Amino acid sequence: MSYIETRQVGHILEIKVNRPEKHNALSPEMYRDIAKAYGELSRNPDLRVALLYGEGQHMTSGVELDKWAPIFGNGKGFEIGEGEIDPFGLTGERHSKPVVMA
Repeated sequence: MSYIETRQVGHILEIKVNRPEKHNALSPEMYRDIAKAYGELSRNPDLRVALLYGEGQHMTSGVELDKWAPIFGNGKGFEIGEGEIDPFGLTGERHSKPVVMA
């Protein structure tokens, strides 16, 4: 199940992190879904900006360390797939449109 929900509202791509029961802790799957959303933001000429926000009282408590430990330990980092853009901007293409986090 994905905890990342996206919808286009006019020229805005809304990206909602919807996992309030875990304080919106990011799993690798959620990170990949955000990378896909950033890819859509960059490719879609109708989109001008993204709004990334968290459901509930917390934007995010960070990454889910037990699920990220093998990725951090492999020495390669997080591999970004075709059409995706690394949300942290560490590898590959960077997004060219603004992202507002609230």
